[in-house]
Parts: sequence; structure tokens; C-alpha cells
Amino acid sequence: ASYTLADNVENLSFAGTGAFAGTGNALDNVIVGGSGSNTLTGGAGDDILVGGAAADFFVYSPNWGHDTITNFVATGMTHDTIKIDVSVFADWAALLAASNDSGSDTIITADADNTITLKNVAVSSLQSSDFQFA
Repeated sequence: ASYTLADNVENLSFAGTGAFAGTGNALDNVIVGGSGSNTLTGGAGDDILVGGAAADFFVYSPNWGHDTITNFVATGMTHDTIKIDVSVFADWAALLAASNDSGSDTIITADADNTITLKNVAVSSLQSSDFQFA
């Protein structure tokens, strides 16, 4: 299943078990995937993205805002992946240099207006295989 939020709609939740692609809009969205493999794209705005139990993909283009991924899995057979535009971070080394621990979270900072917070994930647990640069 695939769904893109219409203008003036902020929340999207998928209750199914199959693969799901959910895309936000310019508002501050909450996008919740199902138990299958999800591809979640927040778009502009300060979004909260929640994947499921399977391997999920979180997609970032330039100017995404201050986003939070609540359940990013950095290791294991069903680890999640962040797909990020190469114009933001050229490679793993550039992204790692922009990543810092904040309490129990990791904050990846592209610039003052664009961050990704990985809840309950330490920078030391991240691996290059958790990211794709395109």
C-alpha cells in the first residue's frame, strides 16, 4: 500500500501487515508504518516517523526540518536504513562527523534547520550499512 498525505492533514497510520510507503507533506506530520517493511518520507516540517518490526526505510531529501525516528533499529537482520540525499551528506564519514549523542539519543545535524533524532540509539551503534546516499 502507498499513501501521500493531502494538504492540511498531519497524521498517517498504517495498520496492515504488508509493505507500506507513507509520504508526508509540508506540515509537522506523524507517520506510523505497519508491521511489514515500511518506506516513510516525512517531507518538510518537523515530523515523527515510526517504523514497524520489519526492516524499514526512512527517506530524506534536502530541507526536511527537525525529524524524530522513534524506533530505529541499527543492528541485526531487520535493521532499518536511512536513505539520504547525497547533496546533504556525501558519504558515511560526513554523516558520522555530523552525528552526536544527546542523552540516550543520536542527533544527526545537517544544519541549523535540519536534524534527525534517533530515539534510544547511540552513535556507537550506527553502521555504514544503516545509511544509503543517493
